[in-house]
Amino acid sequence: MKKIITAILALVALPSMAQINDDGYYRIQNNGTERYITITDDIIGGIDVAATTVDMSNITTWRSFDNVKSNPASIIYINKVNTKYNLAAQGSSVHAITGGRAYVDLIDCTQGIYIIGASAKSLTKYLYDVKGSKDNSSVADYGDEENMYWRIKPLNTSDNYIGFTPTLQTSDGWYGTFYAAFPFKVASEDVHVYIVDGVKDGKFQMKEITDDIKPAFTPMIVKCSTNDAASNQIIPVVDTTSNPSDNLLSGTLFCSFNYMHEEYVKFDTNTMRVLGLNNSGEIILTKDNSSLVKSKGKYYIPANTAYLYVAKGLSGEYKLVSRDEYTGIHSIEAEAESTVKGTFTLSGVKVDDSKTLSPGVYIKNGKKVVIK
Repeated sequence: MKKIITAILALVALPSMAQINDDGYYRIQNNGTERYITITDDIIGGIDVAATTVDMSNITTWRSFDNVKSNPASIIYINKVNTKYNLAAQGSSVHAITGGRAYVDLIDCTQGIYIIGASAKSLTKYLYDVKGSKDNSSVADYGDEENMYWRIKPLNTSDNYIGFTPTLQTSDGWYGTFYAAFPFKVASEDVHVYIVDGVKDGKFQMKEITDDIKPAFTPMIVKCSTNDAASNQIIPVVDTTSNPSDNLLSGTLFCSFNYMHEEYVKFDTNTMRVLGLNNSGEIILTKDNSSLVKSKGKYYIPANTAYLYVAKGLSGEYKLVSRDEYTGIHSIEAEAESTVKGTFTLSGVKVDDSKTLSPGVYIKNGKKVVIK
C-alpha cells in the first residue's frame, strides 16, 4: 500500500494545466506560484502512513515557460479512465507503477483549474507547490491554500508548445541531441532528426528518420536552421512506430541526484562520446565534458539527451562526414570515349573519303552522314 500511495502522488504532480476535454498531452502549472511541473526520475520513494508523509522528491517545479519549452520532462499524457485519470510521463505512469491498481483524482475547480488528489484506504493527500521566490522548487502534500490549485494546459503550437533548442552552431545549421519517451511529428520547417548508423576510426555517419512519426525512446541528433524553440516545434502523438534497429546511439531520460532519487548515467571518457564541435567548428562525437552535468567533481549525461558508447577497438573522436565519404565512394567523371576517326560504311568497312563517295549512308568520325 505504501508503494501505491507513493506512486500515485509521485506522478500525480504530473497532470495539471487547462481544461481536460480529451485524452492528450498537457503541461501543469501551479496557479499560485506559476511554476511548471517536471519529472526528474521515476523512482518510487517512501511513505510513512503513521506520520502521513509522502516522498515526492522526483517532482520539480520551474518558473518561466523558457525553462520547460524544450523539456520532455514537462510533457504529461493524461488519459481519463471512468471518473479518474492515468498520468504518464518520462516512460512511466501512475497505473503502471502501482501494478495496475490505482488512478488519480483531478478535482475540477472550474476554468481549467484543478486540485490534484489521491487516496489509499484512510489516507488522502493533495498536491501543493512549495511557496517561495526561487525559479525552481519542489512539490509537497501540504502548503498554502493558494498553491494547491493547478492549471492543466493542452499542448499547442502557440503559447504551450515544445520545440528543440540546439546548442551547437556550425556553418550549415544548429545541432543538438534529443531523447524522449513519446513519439512525435515535426511541426516546423528545416527541422531534421537523425540516428547514427556508422562509426569507425575518426568518422561517423548519420541517417535521417524520414517517417512522418519519429519513434519514442529513440536517441537522436537534431539539426535545425535556428536555435529558437518556437521555430523548431514538434508535436507529441500517441501513434507508435518501430525504433530503428541500426541506431548506435544510447539515451537517458534522467539525471537526478536527489536523496533516494539518484538516477543518472555517469560519463566515462574511455567508453563514451557526446556531441560537440572541433576546432574547425565541425560536428564531432567527443570526449569533451563541457556540455555535461557536473556533480561532486564527476560528469554525467544530461537528462533527455543522446550519447555514444564507443565500439570495442575504437578510440579518439569522430567527425561527422557524408555517407559517401564514410564509405569511401567518390564522384568520378567517366572519361569521354575516344571517337574512331575515319569514314565507314554501315557494315563497318572503312572507305577512302578523299575520293567521291557513292550515294548512301556512312559513319564519319563517329557521326552519321548521308551522301546523295
